[in-house]
Amino acid sequence: MKFCYFKFGIVYVFIILSFLSCEKNTEEFGFFDLSSDEVEMYYKETQCSDPWYDLAISHEDRSEETILKDYLRLNNINIIDLAYVKAQQDEVITCTACTCYTGAVFYVKAKDDRETISKLKKIGFKL
Repeated sequence: MKFCYFKFGIVYVFIILSFLSCEKNTEEFGFFDLSSDEVEMYYKETQCSDPWYDLAISHEDRSEETILKDYLRLNNINIIDLAYVKAQQDEVITCTACTCYTGAVFYVKAKDDRETISKLKKIGFKL
């Protein structure tokens, strides 16, 4: 009987560990080299609920980076650099609701000041 509990315990631990390892947390790794007065923030792209989505529809022929840069400029949010990292094939999301993540991530490098960070957080960026 003890052996049965032992086998069940091993299977249970294996299942828990496999679930914990499923989500790839790319945003925890720094994308940019930062100086002491700079900060990096990230935003997980959604299917169609990003604040700049309306701007994207009117400029379908432009890149995601260009559309976001234009949106930030129009809203007086100054950044130093921007990167758009598309999802790997094994990370593609199958949910198509507007609020579902695409698997892609925007990274921005900005000055480490309260106003800039506050503006970026207001539109959904995270530290």
